[in-house]
Amino acid sequence: MRLSLLIPVHNAGAPLEALLQSVAAARCDDLEIVAIDDGSSDNSADILHQAALRDPRLRVVTQPNVGVAQTRNRLLAAARGDYVWFVDADDLIEPTAMEALFDATLDSPDLVTFNGHTFGDGRRAASIYRHSKSAAPMSGETWLRQLLQQRELRHFVWLHWVRRAYLQQIGLQFAPDIAHEDVAWVTEVTLRARTLRYVDTIGYHYRLHGASTTGSRDPHKISQRIHSYFHVIEQLRALNASAAMQAMTRQLLQGEIVGQALQVFELAKELPTNGARAEVYAECRRRGFVASLWRDAVSFKRKRQVATMAWRQWRGLRG
Repeated sequence: MRLSLLIPVHNAGAPLEALLQSVAAARCDDLEIVAIDDGSSDNSADILHQAALRDPRLRVVTQPNVGVAQTRNRLLAAARGDYVWFVDADDLIEPTAMEALFDATLDSPDLVTFNGHTFGDGRRAASIYRHSKSAAPMSGETWLRQLLQQRELRHFVWLHWVRRAYLQQIGLQFAPDIAHEDVAWVTEVTLRARTLRYVDTIGYHYRLHGASTTGSRDPHKISQRIHSYFHVIEQLRALNASAAMQAMTRQLLQGEIVGQALQVFELAKELPTNGARAEVYAECRRRGFVASLWRDAVSFKRKRQVATMAWRQWRGLRG
């Protein structure tokens, strides 16, 4: 089995039908599709079981709700393909790209990556990557450095086919019980890859909608995202300290840590009350969050950003 296409599903509804249609259009025998219904309360499980009757490549598992991170870990444990591809239930794959992507796996790189489109939410379709990329084989660190220099590091698991044996070798799983669990995962799986191939094709269509975690304005979900970023920063900092890499890559990753930390303060501005925002700033102070970021700010721009965070924290605590 060359590829395992892995789909975590939770209350996906009608978009799940569209995804499964796009997958069914990929006429590949060397492909298995594994979907886990993660305690959906809508008709997602029925949609999956009906699709499995039409497509023998599809295996369906149901479970009580445990969240997307643990579901992805369970999907990985169930996969049998040489490569795994995590796909979100409300998006679409591009069937016409499959042949080129399969060709890119012939020399068994650790990672195959490609471009994608955004669509929906009344916005014009746009490419995920807008700068040109080299199609020559390279290391994951070289690719990561290129993305950081182009300011195009995108933490989307669905932009990657990952060699399953490589994932088992590095022992990488998704951190449970946080939002943005894909940020550190994508960074690490890219950085540690010995070989990577980029295919200059649109392989995926990412649906934009307000109901997503990143699109929601619900105060509870915003607070969850803020506290998740505290965890993500520690993940990235630990990776930067432990992984072997060139000095330039390490410096760029330090800048990425500050860039991710900015999200805490941007999200705090979206909270509906001064009291809720003050709680975030107080948590930052308790953690020594801003002070620790000063060490990661190795450029004047990043130091200025950290100084702005410090000012926002001080002003927010004073009301």
